[in-house]
Amino acid sequence: MADPVIYFSNLKSSVNQLVTTLRQLETCQDMLTQDASLAASAAAAGSNVNRTLTAEDITNVASAIGEVLFTFNSGNPTQKSHFYKIQ
Repeated sequence: MADPVIYFSNLKSSVNQLVTTLRQLETCQDMLTQDASLAASAAAAGSNVNRTLTAEDITNVASAIGEVLFTFNSGNPTQKSHFYKIQ
């Protein structure tokens, strides 16, 4: 049987990391919305690092972030409220 104290500690840590990451992704999405040229510049920077990327690849990621955030913010009560309760 799992140790409930260790389990809760791991759960809380994971939830904190998830919420922090979702906030960071939301910021990235907001930045892309505010600066239309950012997608092309980011794709060029990413292509220099590891692979060939296009502005469309970056905007596709932003769209996917939007879908994840929509789910996170959905429900009654919202999904995020369940995570925040653990934090």
